[in-house]
Amino acid sequence: MKKYTLGFITGILIALTALVATDAFAFSISRWRDVISGSWYEAAVNDLGDIGVVSGYPDGTFKPSNKVTRAEAAQMLEKMKQYVDARVEGKLIPKVSSSIPVASESNPQNTLLVSASNNSCSALTTPKNYNEVVVSNIDELTTAIALANSTGNVVITIKNGTYILSKDLWISGDNIMIRSQSGKRDDVILKGQGMRGVVASVFHLMGDNDVVENVTVGWVANHPIQIHGELDADNPVIHNVRFVDGYEQLLKVSYDAAHVEKGSDNGIVECSLFEYSVGIGPQFYIGGVDAHNAKNWIVRGNTFKNIRSPDVDLAEHAIHFWSNSQGTLVENNVIINSDRGIGFGLGDRGHIGGIIRNNFIYHDANSRGDVGIVLESAPGAQVYGNKIYLENDYKNAIEYRFGSTTGVSIHDNISNKAIASRDGATGIVANNTTDATRQAFEAELGNF
Repeated sequence: MKKYTLGFITGILIALTALVATDAFAFSISRWRDVISGSWYEAAVNDLGDIGVVSGYPDGTFKPSNKVTRAEAAQMLEKMKQYVDARVEGKLIPKVSSSIPVASESNPQNTLLVSASNNSCSALTTPKNYNEVVVSNIDELTTAIALANSTGNVVITIKNGTYILSKDLWISGDNIMIRSQSGKRDDVILKGQGMRGVVASVFHLMGDNDVVENVTVGWVANHPIQIHGELDADNPVIHNVRFVDGYEQLLKVSYDAAHVEKGSDNGIVECSLFEYSVGIGPQFYIGGVDAHNAKNWIVRGNTFKNIRSPDVDLAEHAIHFWSNSQGTLVENNVIINSDRGIGFGLGDRGHIGGIIRNNFIYHDANSRGDVGIVLESAPGAQVYGNKIYLENDYKNAIEYRFGSTTGVSIHDNISNKAIASRDGATGIVANNTTDATRQAFEAELGNF
């Protein structure tokens, strides 16, 4: 059978990628350890991998010099055709690749980090043109932030310790990275003055391409981290961060309803822990990730625990994208004992497109709760591969609501509660299990 080099086929596919988003965040590097950084084909294979046209091998390699068969070439072209057709039809398809470098013997700087609460996520790679500033106290940290805001392209490395803040930290510059020196999020704790104190947030992110990784943030009066979409803060990355005890939503993406042309695009939240340390929140107006007017965000591989209200009113969702958000990908998250699980839209403040897949949601019988996954005014959303086990008395695991919710696809989910259309929503519901017993969830429940 005639064979072609992968480079030749990739060249053909590159010609078709004009519709692929090109504004990946600044710290995205190749997912494959044998793709040379800066090589002429690196961007092409990363973009094509993002949309599922090409894939690598189980050992983390891409093998760019390998040959492909005509059958493989046809498959790649068909996948690209499906992608282009979807974009022409106006469907938003978020990038789905991992931006985390693969550790290997030839790449020891990316060896896997280990902490008491997270041992599966790698450190992000610092761009070569960044200047590093190492700090060991609050004064040095605030001075380093002021420098970074004025120059950009700075990584601020924080030595181990607990840092008690007296005021919020504002990151207004572009290309700023804040991280712990050890790479363990439990080793650097950045605390406010408590949930009724004078510190509203640990970090305000206002620039582009800003990163917070491998730290713990919390004990604040509003949000441990706020991303200012109203200032058009794009490409933020939250990686391996522990969020704890915010009086409002733990990670907030804000917006200005009068200027929706500005918003936070292409954010990534991964490998992080969101929780209330005493097992319940301080009030009902709390949530995990709460994002308005956000486009093409990815929320993956996080754990959410005890996002619960002590009041009659329920807390907001563990993960919630609404107010004209679009193209969100929510995958591989674990949500435990939170009043609400995952939501796209709320009432008429909706969400366009997006995917919710392969998440696990559990709620015990000891407190009241609501639906596991809900689509409200969320046309074109896809919900599949999720596992939802609710021991509380709420009757539905998944809901889709309102007449503006059309063309949704809900398939191959496993739950012990119903999937329900409400208020005129329409879509395709297929191949779901809604009467699963506890045994179907034993693998996941065994971790808690």
